[in-house]
Amino acid sequence: MAKDCSSKGWELHPHPYRDDNRSASRYSSKVREGYLRLVSDIRAGNFDADVLGLWEASRGSRRTSEWLEIIEVCKDQGILIWVLTHGRVYDPTNARDRRSIREDASDAEYESDKTSQRILRHSRDNAEKGRPHGRQIYGYRRVYDAETRRLIEVVPHPDQAPVVQEAAHRALSGESFYAIAKDFNTRGIPPRRSAYREQRKYLGGQGPRSSRC
Repeated sequence: MAKDCSSKGWELHPHPYRDDNRSASRYSSKVREGYLRLVSDIRAGNFDADVLGLWEASRGSRRTSEWLEIIEVCKDQGILIWVLTHGRVYDPTNARDRRSIREDASDAEYESDKTSQRILRHSRDNAEKGRPHGRQIYGYRRVYDAETRRLIEVVPHPDQAPVVQEAAHRALSGESFYAIAKDFNTRGIPPRRSAYREQRKYLGGQGPRSSRC
C-alpha cells in the first residue's frame, strides 16, 4: 500500500488502523477495536488525513450496516475512500460512488453469509455421522478405526497433555501466562501453531484492514 500511495503523491500515515486476527464478518465474536477507533476518530475530526485507504472493500467490513456508518462519517468529514484492489478513489458525497460502495458491502456480506451457512451444514453433517468438527484440540489425539476410519475416541496426547496440565497448574498457582510461555520457549516446547509474526514472514504478510493517506 505504501508504494501505491507514493505513486499517487500521497504520504502513508505512520499509524494505520489495524484489526489483526479480527474477522470483519457479523459472525465473528471478537470486537474490532481498530474499526471502532477509526469511526470514532473520523466522527470526532481526529482522523488526521484526507483519504481512508483500504486494501479491499471487505477489509472495511463484511457488514453492510458498518459500511453505511463508514460512508456517512467520511461524507460528513469530507474524507475520500480509496480501495486499492479497485484502483479507485470514491467520494462519499457523490451519490453514484456511495451506491458503488454499498453494492460492494452487500456483496461482501452475502459471501460471508454463504460461507457461514456452508460451515454450519458441514458441522451438522459431521455431528450426524459422529465425526469431530474443526481442528484437533491441543493436548488430545483422535483414535480412528483402522478399517472404517470412523472416530472411536479422543484421548490425551502423550506429549502434549502433560504440557497442558503443567500450564494449568502453574497458572492456577498464580504464575503469569507470559512467564509460562517464556519458560516453554526456553525449553523448546513447540506451540500449537506459529506466532502471528512468523506466519506473516512465511506468507509474505497481509495488507492492513485500513490505513490513512
